[in-house]
Amino acid sequence: MNHTNIYEIKKIAKDFLYMKIIITDLSPMFVVHPFFENGIILSETKDKIFNIVENKKDLQFILLQMEKKIDQS
Repeated sequence: MNHTNIYEIKKIAKDFLYMKIIITDLSPMFVVHPFFENGIILSETKDKIFNIVENKKDLQFILLQMEKKIDQS
C-alpha cells in the first residue's frame, strides 16, 4: 500500500512558492509563477491590494501568507 508523505509534498510546494517571479511585458498584471498569475494580489479580507512585482514588502507578506496556507493544508 502506498502512503503519501504530506510533509514532503508541503516542502516541494514551498520550494515552488519561493521560485523567482518571471516578469512579462504585461507586468504587473500578468506574471509567470507556479502560484501567481498576476502581480496584483487582493487581500483575503479585500481591504488591501498588494503589488508583489514592485513592492518587496508586499511580496514577503504574500509569501508568508501562502506558506501558512501550505502548512495548514
